[in-house]
Amino acid sequence: MLSKKKIKKLVLFLVVVLIFTIYKLIPKDYKISYKIDKYDIVESYLKKDKMYTFKIKKNNQIFETFSVQKYSKKRKLIKSIKEYKKNEEMCIILKSEKIDENIICKKNGQYIDYNLLNIIPKKYKNKYKNNKKKYENININLIDSSTYLIWNYTGFYKLSNKKLETITLFKDDVYNIDIVTIVGKYLVIADYNEKYNYNKLIRVNLKNNKIDQIELDEDISFDSRIIGKNKNNIYIIDNKNKKEYEINIKNKNFDKINKNKLGKVIKNGKWENIKLNKIITNNITFDNDNVVNYKIKDGLLKKVNNTDVQTKISDKNIKNIVYSDNNRVYYIVDDKLYKYDFLHGENKILEYFELNFNYENMIYIYD
Repeated sequence: MLSKKKIKKLVLFLVVVLIFTIYKLIPKDYKISYKIDKYDIVESYLKKDKMYTFKIKKNNQIFETFSVQKYSKKRKLIKSIKEYKKNEEMCIILKSEKIDENIICKKNGQYIDYNLLNIIPKKYKNKYKNNKKKYENININLIDSSTYLIWNYTGFYKLSNKKLETITLFKDDVYNIDIVTIVGKYLVIADYNEKYNYNKLIRVNLKNNKIDQIELDEDISFDSRIIGKNKNNIYIIDNKNKKEYEINIKNKNFDKINKNKLGKVIKNGKWENIKLNKIITNNITFDNDNVVNYKIKDGLLKKVNNTDVQTKISDKNIKNIVYSDNNRVYYIVDDKLYKYDFLHGENKILEYFELNFNYENMIYIYD
């Protein structure tokens, strides 16, 4: 039987081991350098962004990439590098469990998505299986599990692998919808049956298509906009009456939250009080928490991450970005909706003639 002294020593030892283990597992910033396959690598972890970054150099060639991943106590995450080169095109393929976007390419010194080049072996390229259908006057290729909501002026066409259907919301045609968004399983839209002000939101449960309403305690001008979302809440600025509202879409709570001519927005993950006039005049919105963002530059679509690397992912003439997150982006070219993701590149989702004329606020993506 252990003596009290030995038990104390054992407990102390176990506590020390536990503390050390916890310390090793707690995410922390780090930066290390190492060499793999004649490439010099600088590997970093940014705790604030929950992101790994890699700077990879050989001679005068520099490649940078990143990965949004769970923190690991492991270091030197790149295990090998393969290189492919032809004329002004060059790609490297990284072997690593922690890097999602492991193929990095340049053409004429500029970053370009590998799906736009032909120097990578086909075994590294992935293709969706086509699933072509037609509904109403829309040609569809439902290649993924997302649900696509297409505005048809009185409601939405709801298109998914499971079902193609129509949700009718209004009796008369509505050509411009600005006050609409998706929160969780709900699509919410202002009551466009009204003309100048609205005092209710229409709520559609996208799981079962059940429609109900959120009654508002005040009239809100149609000269208003949704400036952000947080958890189950949306935030609406009434430009005409200079008010800000918080509306909980799940439990239907409604609150006016501006005080002393100040509104509230989320910037850098924190709430800030900003003058309402400034929010209205400068069209201020909440920051999104994406590490990856997309922008249209000279008609081309580029992916921009927190390391300021810009990668061309499409050479089409793009009119509008519909939706994006860290892993994908949807955008409109002529009368077509396209989707881009790293694994599969650029794919056409649907073709709808009406997009030639109206394309803003016409399409919503639900997962």
